Amino acid sequence: MMKGLRVLLALVLILTLVPMASAQAEKPMDATTTHVLDTTNTVVDGWMLGWVGEIDVDGDGVADYDIVWWLELDTWTFTGKASHYANIGQIWDTYPTGEILLVSEGHGKTTMPNTSWVSNGVVTYAEGFFAGWEGRRVHESGRFDTTVFPFVGESIFRLN
Repeated sequence: MMKGLRVLLALVLILTLVPMASAQAEKPMDATTTHVLDTTNTVVDGWMLGWVGEIDVDGDGVADYDIVWWLELDTWTFTGKASHYANIGQIWDTYPTGEILLVSEGHGKTTMPNTSWVSNGVVTYAEGFFAGWEGRRVHESGRFDTTVFPFVGESIFRLN
């Protein structure tokens, strides 16, 4: 009887010490974005605001949050056909006056001949709807239209 009670108390103690993961973080999440090239030439601490848009996280076709991408000027290289860069992605409840809900840091490549881009990174900050995603991988890929200016694009935003 005492042994069973000790096992039960140990189990209760273990369960109270193990942090509970967010339900969203249990499986990958795919979202879609629509965005436009930022033409304000905003630069903050060596990072240039590249794209501003909206993200649909639940797949209903309606934007749930705002999303922005910053490109690090010191690492940005352009060969005429492709550019490589370090980037920071931010999801905001309302950009730029609201709160940041998710930050990812990664590296990307844009290919001009087929107007596509891809980026891989890691979530470095998450709260609210995205709580529990810190440390998870981010994969983004999309295309953009250069026949209009400013350029517009669509992409997949995947949290693994």
